[in-house]
Amino acid sequence: MLEQGIDDSDMVVVQGALMCLGQIGKQQFKSEEAIKILAKSLCSQNVALIFSASQALADIPNPMAEDALRSLQNNNADPLIQEAAQSALARLQNLLNSKR
Repeated sequence: MLEQGIDDSDMVVVQGALMCLGQIGKQQFKSEEAIKILAKSLCSQNVALIFSASQALADIPNPMAEDALRSLQNNNADPLIQEAAQSALARLQNLLNSKR
């Protein structure tokens, strides 16, 4: 259902679906599934969608989320997207450090 929400034409629905996936990922229950859906969103042509997905991934303390963000940072030439990935990675590192 949330995966369908990401494909919706209404950006409010898309944003809501991404936020929900981020919350699901935080709970560890089905976090890998949520991360896979969010990582898939990083391939979008929509910069706002990529930014939202990267911020949702930044809230999930899982190596898969970090890998997806590093891949975005290293494989996208758009400076805005690289900056979004760097910001998300910094947030994720802060989260991981606070859990130690």
